Amino acid sequence: MGADTITKSSQAPPVTSSTNTAKKSLFQPILDLPVVSALVNLITFAWFCFLAPLGKNDGKQANRLDKFYQGQSQVYDKTRSFLLRGRERMLRLIASEAAARNMRKPVWVDVGGGTGWNIAEMDKIMPLDQFDKIYLVDLCEPLLDVARARLAQYPNVVVLKGDATILDLPCDQVDIVTLSYSLSMIPPYFKVIDRVLDVLRPQGLVGVVDFFTSNREEAETDRRGNLINRLFWKSWFEFDHVDLNPARRDYLEHRFECIKSASFRNNMVIPWVVSIPYYIYLGQRSGDASLDSSVSSASEYRPTSTVSGIMTPEQTPVLKHLKESQVPEIDMPEPQLALRKSVHGPSWTAHRMPFDPRNPDQAQFQEFIYSFIWEDPDEDVLQMKLNPSDEMLVITSAGCNALDYLVNAGVKSIHCVDMNPCQGHLLELKIAAFKALDYDELWRLFGQGQHDNFRAVLDRLAPHMSAEAYRFWVAREGAFDECFYKSGYAGNVLKVLEWLFWLTRTQGAAHDMARAATLDEQRAAWKVLRRAFISNATGWALLANPVFLWNALGVPVNQLKMLLKEGSALQYAVDTLDPIADQTLLSKVNFHYLLPLLQHYTQACCPAYLRPKNFDLLSRDNAILLDNLTLHTDTINGVLASLPPKSLTKAVVMDHQDWFDVVSPEQPFPCPGSYLDEEIRLFKQALKPCGEVWWRSSAKRPWYADRWQKAGFQVSQISSRDDRKLLDKVNMYASLYRARLPST
Repeated sequence: MGADTITKSSQAPPVTSSTNTAKKSLFQPILDLPVVSALVNLITFAWFCFLAPLGKNDGKQANRLDKFYQGQSQVYDKTRSFLLRGRERMLRLIASEAAARNMRKPVWVDVGGGTGWNIAEMDKIMPLDQFDKIYLVDLCEPLLDVARARLAQYPNVVVLKGDATILDLPCDQVDIVTLSYSLSMIPPYFKVIDRVLDVLRPQGLVGVVDFFTSNREEAETDRRGNLINRLFWKSWFEFDHVDLNPARRDYLEHRFECIKSASFRNNMVIPWVVSIPYYIYLGQRSGDASLDSSVSSASEYRPTSTVSGIMTPEQTPVLKHLKESQVPEIDMPEPQLALRKSVHGPSWTAHRMPFDPRNPDQAQFQEFIYSFIWEDPDEDVLQMKLNPSDEMLVITSAGCNALDYLVNAGVKSIHCVDMNPCQGHLLELKIAAFKALDYDELWRLFGQGQHDNFRAVLDRLAPHMSAEAYRFWVAREGAFDECFYKSGYAGNVLKVLEWLFWLTRTQGAAHDMARAATLDEQRAAWKVLRRAFISNATGWALLANPVFLWNALGVPVNQLKMLLKEGSALQYAVDTLDPIADQTLLSKVNFHYLLPLLQHYTQACCPAYLRPKNFDLLSRDNAILLDNLTLHTDTINGVLASLPPKSLTKAVVMDHQDWFDVVSPEQPFPCPGSYLDEEIRLFKQALKPCGEVWWRSSAKRPWYADRWQKAGFQVSQISSRDDRKLLDKVNMYASLYRARLPST
């Protein structure tokens, strides 16, 4: 909390600390004991922060600061590490963004730099010799004494005593400005922010980490605080002349364009009970849009954006405590045409189309559903005859399919659509990994599903992610601590299987099936698992349970009704799993089922994007092939309505049509009020002649194929369980269909 404003003076001469000249105490050996030293530091901190009188206030903040810090300057850093959280992360974000923008020998000003801790810490992240000049500006002489001694070894570091509102520097403009727990201590904060804006050159960065309190009505959920939280911390910090008025953060965000912004809680005393709110902000001067890293090239923004591709409940899908009768029905919104508006915001990437995260249709989702792939992209590429001239629309899901289409077919462009923004955040994380990581780290994240330092990795990925995606993953830094693939709703499959293997004592059979070198070995292991899992009890408890099917497999009520119309849920499971165990070797070719057994992939069996040769392909030339992906957080209908006519050659909509309410076959096309009929109409508008829409269904003969025929499409059943036991390496669906638009 060291820095601040007041009167500018010339750089003060070095001052020899009295501590260095004092005679060593007879008790020094005792004081040097770690426990005793820590206790003395804590007492010193408490005395000068809360108890020691400052004496008569002469109205000069410089004098007040000197009195406040004089007795504690030597223990300042030792007593602030637990209080001033987020400083390292802010510095990592600055370093990552500067590298992404190819900053050469930048000039950095640390406003309110106090003891120089930030600059010394930055040397561990981005060596200081990579900077042309570094200026530390502060008003407090005792803290500046510490900084001068600490930073004397760096010839390009200059320590200045000065007024932050004037910021009189030897140079006219700088590349980077940081304020670490100093903005809240400067009374005329707006003058400081305005001055930083003046000295920051185009494409320059401003980084802030500080305490905050929220406004009463706060749109962003991670910034909200209750009444007690808002009043207590504001009043508490005022004792130390620290102002947590929300206007400080609001004005900062008003004057700069946001690159990254995230709110945190410092649970330093009693976790989750006593938590101090703080935030990290990374911004740039407004209007500096043509940058190399976090800048959007998106041309459309939907401020009233509704929802998107995968149809999920209208309310937040947290169903752990719901009864069967409480599984929500699907109520889709009316499609809205995109409001076209040029967007050049650095908080978005070239891949992610902007959306309004405050919109209830997006805000309802707090977690992704799918963390891994449940479609067979190899079968898609084969059946659809994908090629480099194709322009596609697909449902985002976990993003694996879209990446596979790029790898195996080099598709020209892919619109990835999902109403759940969290699915887009997951695909953004994968895209960023190809841009910033090597293969080994990519494999640790998405092959092993485990990384012991995801927090630091995330800050390296940040320049290649939108602010929304970064904020999402900051809140889930522990996702890779043990097993990433247990995350999301589909992660419940892995958790349930793990429990069932233990309950039925079949862990050995599960291991044998995953490691089987031949089909005969695999079939033997499956016999053991089949006796334990394929039973009437299992069918009743899980496979016919709508709550489990929704939470674990994402199967909604309408789809379950379609499935049960043609047979039982238990028989459906038998028809799904028996051919898989009998005909596909999990350890070599079927990573879809290998993952639930092992909770990770293997180098011998994994999605295409995780193979070394394909990593080279996707990361080559700054991952230029990934520029073919565009991520939409919206409904399929909303995206189709915004696309130019005749712009798509193929679309894959998975099984999402199973989710719709049935339209009577007597109804003419289009049926008023039918969301599906409107989707078909919009596909007819967006597809090129001979364009195709492909889907899978839990039914062999889904009712909605008739709607496509009535719209003028040529509908073909490509495969079904009537003629093939194994449709693909997932075999989760009963049929595969294609609807082709005639050539004229």
